[in-house]
Amino acid sequence: METLTRTRAGGAVVASACAVAWTVGPAFAEQVDRAQNYELATSGGAPGLAYTEGQVDYESASSFRISGLVDDRCNGNPGDGYGAYVDVLIVFNNGEGDGRPVAHDNGGCSGPGNNYSDFVNRDRRIDYVIVSVSEFDADTGHTAATDRSTRKNNPFT
Repeated sequence: METLTRTRAGGAVVASACAVAWTVGPAFAEQVDRAQNYELATSGGAPGLAYTEGQVDYESASSFRISGLVDDRCNGNPGDGYGAYVDVLIVFNNGEGDGRPVAHDNGGCSGPGNNYSDFVNRDRRIDYVIVSVSEFDADTGHTAATDRSTRKNNPFT
């Protein structure tokens, strides 16, 4: 059986190891926050319901992957002419924004919806994104209802 004795040198090593752990700690926390979930659904004023759930996963200061499920739910009104559309607003660290369509389900309320995955890479730092889902009639251009996520902050910026 080994006996451990504590010396002044050993204490310095322990203190040094703690300092290294403290330095690494915040970087590890940022890794945990890379993937941020959302669940959105429209309500009121629309013949149906647009639903999406998914995740924004930041890969760097200027890129992320958005993936999930979008579903057009007709609430007993099939063939209402509306579909579920997912968009993302990308806000850069200088305050400028860029909207981007991500996915849609306009299949007439049949089936379980559509899975989506999209990789977004920009030439500048992304501060945050906001995901939205809308009940939208592509024929008339009318948006009946929209739901938006909270800010999904980029942990790399």
